[in-house]
Amino acid sequence: MIVGYPGYTDMPLAWAITRFRRKPLVFDIFVSQYDTQVLDRQKVGRWSVHAVFYRLLDILSAWLADCVLIDTYAHGEYLHRLTGVPRRRVERVFIGADDEMIRPCPARPVGLGEPVSVLWCGSFMPMHGVEVIVEAASILRSEPIRFTIVGVNARSNKIDIAQMVNDLDLDNVELSEWVAYGTMLELICSADICLGAFGKTGKARRVIPTKVFEALASARPVITADTPAVRELLEAGVSVELCAPDGEALANSIRRLAADGVLRRDVGDAGRKVFEAQASLDTVGRRLDEVLVGVSRRRR
Repeated sequence: MIVGYPGYTDMPLAWAITRFRRKPLVFDIFVSQYDTQVLDRQKVGRWSVHAVFYRLLDILSAWLADCVLIDTYAHGEYLHRLTGVPRRRVERVFIGADDEMIRPCPARPVGLGEPVSVLWCGSFMPMHGVEVIVEAASILRSEPIRFTIVGVNARSNKIDIAQMVNDLDLDNVELSEWVAYGTMLELICSADICLGAFGKTGKARRVIPTKVFEALASARPVITADTPAVRELLEAGVSVELCAPDGEALANSIRRLAADGVLRRDVGDAGRKVFEAQASLDTVGRRLDEVLVGVSRRRR
């Protein structure tokens, strides 16, 4: 039996059913509730009753499973330290992206004097560090580079991004609310550079955001924060542009790609090859099948 995210509270029933049927139980935990709600989003205090509940929820659901699926080794190590679940029960399966919908975008030549287009989209969680993108846009305000930030009906780490853009009087930033998924794919293809996550939280260092996989699938060059998780999949300067999670470092990385159309093409193409080898639907499916076969054998 496979219990998908967010089935934490389903795990006791799933455990009872699988013990009765003598079948292995796999839980796609995806993210720790304690890490997400307490440390990253800071919705409750670290020593509150709610924090204790979230941690116990992580521990119980992880220990009831014969195998826990996680998205990176860095995340898996954190889960092991948080819950005590044995490392042998934790298996990495990349999130990937739907490459039946997301195809490589055609090259987008930038004409003389035409600004380079930089795209970010997301839900404005603290791990995304969108304020870093706004800081970079402020640094690059006099250069031929334009930013599109999608999802501004949400807030990032209690910072109102729209207000931040307004206070800095940035005319090189276009803000957009949520758009349909099909429209988002059009936006990716209309961009020259896609951005990942730049948060400074522990969670930001342990995950590879979906937006990174989508950029890779589309063969668009992506810039994201230099983290242990990202380095599990991508090579700096080859298949991804990495930088420190601060405005100055991000601005420098954007300048580097903006100034070199050939480099943008090469990084995008290399990223697409990595995606095909490790994060496409077929590849993720084969990896999951491999994990499930291994769990079944261990249960015999």
